[in-house]
Amino acid sequence: MSVIVALLIAGMALPTVGRAQEGVQGVPVTIQVAILFKVLSLDKNVARKGAEELKVCVVFDSRNAESKKSREEFEAAVGAGKKVAGLTILLHSFDLASGKPLASYLRETNTGALYATSGLGAQAEKIAEAAREAQATATAGEAALVEQGLATGVEAQDNKPRIVINLSASKAQGADFSSEVLKLARITGK
Repeated sequence: MSVIVALLIAGMALPTVGRAQEGVQGVPVTIQVAILFKVLSLDKNVARKGAEELKVCVVFDSRNAESKKSREEFEAAVGAGKKVAGLTILLHSFDLASGKPLASYLRETNTGALYATSGLGAQAEKIAEAAREAQATATAGEAALVEQGLATGVEAQDNKPRIVINLSASKAQGADFSSEVLKLARITGK
């Protein structure tokens, strides 16, 4: 729990930065990545989602400029060599504009978690359904997407990052978050 507390304290006063460095909810993408990956590490089932690696799919829509930009920012913030619960993060992406079924892609690639980019509100339910079918924990930088069925995300409240967990969605997607992270999060979807 001390790592989450340290992350939250480090981000207590969110820096005032340009739009290119912010998620839609005002939390910089670098802080979103740190918090979301720490939250994933506190999923008791994350180890079953990969042997030595955790495949994380960045879901975006190439027809949406905001989504494309969010994908680029997220991938840059993750960089190389990041780990979650001792598992090396392997990023890959899926373009909703491809017309291919997301759930099939997530299963075929053995994806353990996904990040839905900004600008996908109209497609959130479709993404959540695919995550349920594939048992991949769906994360986002927008609390609104969590309210629409994704498992977890980050929002800004009073210039501080706050974890948001949709309890029913996270369970349906195969996640089992520890009580220590649930105590720190705003819980929705009970």
